[in-house]
Amino acid sequence: MIGARAKPSLQHGPQDGQRGRADEHPREAPGRQTADRRARLIRTIKAAPDESAALAAIRREIEPGLEAVTRDDFMGAITVFLLVVATALPAAVPFLLVDDPWLALRLSNLLLIASLFIVGYSWALHTNASPWLTGLGVMIIGVLLVAIAIPLGG
Repeated sequence: MIGARAKPSLQHGPQDGQRGRADEHPREAPGRQTADRRARLIRTIKAAPDESAALAAIRREIEPGLEAVTRDDFMGAITVFLLVVATALPAAVPFLLVDDPWLALRLSNLLLIASLFIVGYSWALHTNASPWLTGLGVMIIGVLLVAIAIPLGG
């Protein structure tokens, strides 16, 4: 039919005998990139005036320079550090305040299981699930893990 548009195909890749390009096929792209990189390196080595220039070109290709650390990278690292400290602190506090190690361990377990309930409850508020059931479900997983760890010496 003249002037009719062809229906878009849901298939990915070449159709009707067409040859696809590497950028149309993400699975083929890495091999293509490797071949391009290899060809570029060979051209650079052949065009190098001497052996030291060729070695420098190889070194640049093998060891690319590091990117500069940005403010966002630094702030992300600080955020991760604070999250790790905030989640580890409740586990460590009983050991700092209680002399008996067994009692400190059980208090630590209690605090962490309570925090699992709080995390599950707040998670449910964001996912439109039942807060109490989700909090209890996450807490029960923690209780089961503690029940497994106790016979193993924890």
